[in-house]
Amino acid sequence: MSTVFTQTQSHAEEKNVSYQNLERARCRMDGQSDTLQQALQQQCRERCHYEAREWQLDAAEAFLSSLDCTILAGTGFEKSLPFTMPLFVKTDDVLIVLAPPNSLEGDQMRRSEKMGLSAIAVNHET
Repeated sequence: MSTVFTQTQSHAEEKNVSYQNLERARCRMDGQSDTLQQALQQQCRERCHYEAREWQLDAAEAFLSSLDCTILAGTGFEKSLPFTMPLFVKTDDVLIVLAPPNSLEGDQMRRSEKMGLSAIAVNHET
């Protein structure tokens, strides 16, 4: 058996590429990026009583622009907020979240409901 080495980018390089992709998507939005981020921030304040961080707004914008997005952050940094925020402005959309532990699944459901979103947990117990 042979070992295959693949070239990987550092986190900083990946982040740079991600922001280049986001900037290209913003160019297609005809200057609506600021308006979108303001709407997301306002909804976040109203629904969550929380001031979204810049990276959360950028990630939500990336999701709304159909870009792939990976979020690396520690416990308690509200990593789930960026993939939830698009529902604040696209109210007819459906979001499916796959969360392995049932406890996390239930927590996500409760948090979504507190934000005024419909949510249901589906697992082997339901």
